[in-house]
Order: sequence, then structure tokens, then C-alpha cells
Amino acid sequence: SRSPGAPPTVVAVTGNPSVEAEEVRTYEIGYRFDLSDHSHFEAAAFASQYQSLLAVVQGEPSVLTFSTGPAVVIPLNIGNDSRRSTKGVELSWTWSPSRDLRFTTGYSWLHQDNKNADLTETGGANPAHTAFSWTSWEAGRGLSLDTILRYVDNLPSYSIPAYLAADVRVSRRWPGTVATSLSIRDLFAPNHREYQSDVIPTVTTSVDPSVRLEVSLGL
Repeated sequence: SRSPGAPPTVVAVTGNPSVEAEEVRTYEIGYRFDLSDHSHFEAAAFASQYQSLLAVVQGEPSVLTFSTGPAVVIPLNIGNDSRRSTKGVELSWTWSPSRDLRFTTGYSWLHQDNKNADLTETGGANPAHTAFSWTSWEAGRGLSLDTILRYVDNLPSYSIPAYLAADVRVSRRWPGTVATSLSIRDLFAPNHREYQSDVIPTVTTSVDPSVRLEVSLGL
């Protein structure tokens, strides 16, 4: 909306033929600990430096005259004007009490610093904390069950709250080459948002629980 008599505002996204490939340099160290014949623990730490990241920089507004009349044009220029540094830790533990049953749980922590073309610091475009718990069971007769419980931290930059969701998948291998599966995704997290573009401002859509049935035939 605008004040009566004020010219409309137009946002113009300008392409850039000089855009270059983004660059990243990453350092990572990790180790796996065998706690027993049926259990192991993995830990990893990493640090990354990103250069020449794609970013949108707002130019100086101007007033242009179109066939419909004057309008305020706000240019958005795409270029390699952003830098980012990240560091984090990833932990996971796996326990297989039997050949047919496996439990895996994991946690990750991520810290990032973004620097835009105007030298302002930003952050919070990715979740700082994520965790999951995965159970996989081969029930026999070609039947298997997988459940995953996921926690994703909030995204402060986009005002996207944290959420907890579960995925369930039941599959069956039939005699011959036929396989079927039933998947239910995003249980316990109705109408939640997950992501928003860093480059082009967009309106995020919400994710609801979904059901998917698959039938595959091998040749």
C-alpha cells in the first residue's frame, strides 16, 4: 500500500554477467570410537571459510516514468558480495543390539558469521542446533520399519521457529521384483516453515504432514 498521490514502488532484480563461482575452504577432523562389538560413537569438528557468495545488494532508488506514469524503482543487484565463516560439531551414536535392529542418534551444532557487502554482520540463516533419533528394524519376511524423530532449531534471520517432527516408513519386499512402501512425513509439526532463500526474497510456504505410497517393479 502507499499514500494517496504517491507513486508506486517497483523492485527490479538486475542480472550480473560478472558473477563468479563461490569459493570455500574447509578443515575437518573426526574420530570413531568402537564402544563394543555392537555400538560405536563418532565425533567430528569443522571450520569453513566461504568467499564470493551470491548476495543481493540494494542500489539507490530512482524515479522513472513508465507508460502508466512515474514510479519509484528500487534496484536489487546480484553479485559476489558476501562472505561467511562457519564452525561446528557433529556427534552420533549407533547401537545394533541385533542384526535386524539398529538405533542411531545424533546432534550437531553450527555457528556462522555472515558479512554482507555493506560490512554488516548477519547470522541465523541456518539452525544452530539439530538433533535426530533413527530406529531401523528388519522385521522379517521382507518387512522393514524406519522411524526418525527430528529437532530443528529456530532461524532468527527469518523468524522461523524451532520444530519437532517425525517420519515413519514401512516397506515390504514381495516375492519376485515388487516392493511397496508407505511413508508419513512431518508428524507432530503441522503448518511449519523450514527455509527461505538468501538471494531472492521470497514468501516461505508451510509444510504439513504428508503421506506417500510407492510401488516399484524391478526389471
